Amino acid sequence: LDEQGKESTTLRAPLLERSRNDETMSITTPLFLLPDQDGNHWELRSDTGWVSAKGDQLKLTGNVSGDSPKVASVPPTTFRTEQLDVFPKENRAKTDALVTMTRPGMTQSGVGFELDSKNKTYHFLSQSKGRYTPQR
Repeated sequence: LDEQGKESTTLRAPLLERSRNDETMSITTPLFLLPDQDGNHWELRSDTGWVSAKGDQLKLTGNVSGDSPKVASVPPTTFRTEQLDVFPKENRAKTDALVTMTRPGMTQSGVGFELDSKNKTYHFLSQSKGRYTPQR
């Protein structure tokens, strides 16, 4: 929960281990549910995860997938990469890895990616490519 008591992040995973030394958490095959401003959830999955002691940073590694909320008001959007750093309190995520993003009629990819979920903006940092397919 955030400072106002609202849902910030929900986690589902078969195994979570908390380090006594630094209070960080290591997670096996995490599924993070991140609510948008309308209360709909983005799903973030990966092979492994790590959460900082204060919960202000998530590190997802291996087969990272992000999927938009499954509601009519949001175009079905996915992204795939191998590594992603998420800062839930700041509504942002970033990676230096290759990212492929798809939406109806569009596929984009690039190396390096930054997302601001509060402002609903993203950009690729380099080697950006896009393909647009007309919708019928």
